[in-house]
Amino acid sequence: MRLLSGFSFFVVALVIALLAYLPLRVVTQAIGLQSNGIQFDRAVGTIWRGSLSDVHVGGEAIGQVNLNLNAISLLQLKPAASFEFVGAAGNGKGLIVTGLNRELEIKDAFARIQLNTFKHLDAQLRRSPSTLNLSISNLKIGAAGNCIEAAGGLKTDLLTVVGRSWAWDGPAMDGRIVCVGDDYELTLQNQTGLDEISAKAVLRSDNTYDVEASVKTQNPRLSNALISYGFKGQAASDEFYYSLSSVETQTP
Repeated sequence: MRLLSGFSFFVVALVIALLAYLPLRVVTQAIGLQSNGIQFDRAVGTIWRGSLSDVHVGGEAIGQVNLNLNAISLLQLKPAASFEFVGAAGNGKGLIVTGLNRELEIKDAFARIQLNTFKHLDAQLRRSPSTLNLSISNLKIGAAGNCIEAAGGLKTDLLTVVGRSWAWDGPAMDGRIVCVGDDYELTLQNQTGLDEISAKAVLRSDNTYDVEASVKTQNPRLSNALISYGFKGQAASDEFYYSLSSVETQTP
């Protein structure tokens, strides 16, 4: 029995060693990483310890992503690796899990994104350096890039930073990320201040999106600024609305 136990341990250790030294490039191809909307230039190293360079997620530049494999997860056929990324877009870290069904799961992740590098954001809002803090307790992504499950929080100082040019004390915005069908829905609201502000973005697996926002204010400076940013409404009604669809802005 002791001999059998020792042999079993040897086989397990050998399997882990062989799998752990697989080139990271081979593994990313096998699990279909790029089919999940994650693009990268090069995969260097092994799945034990490797990195992806020039990573883009949903068309947005992330930078370099470093990965460290949890060897035991290989035996469970659900490889898990801690990750961290750093680049001009910001920095973050967390845990990523994948399986034979090519689904990806991100857990216990935190990211600090520099919004002035976020190309899907209106160019006027990118003029000043603001940040988006994203915390994800769990995010499950299907093989087609669709949203399966999402639980996370958002916080940004975008309005605080941009509002300075309007002599307006813009509030911080808090919100969450959830799945609505196959889509990712991000919502934000202000918790302080005299104005009522809300925003929503719907992101799809094909990289199309819809954005809408509403503001209720009696601040004339803010009203004028909103109109210059493309909001619809009148100062007399105190209510302003904005909407944008990437489908409508695409040229045939």
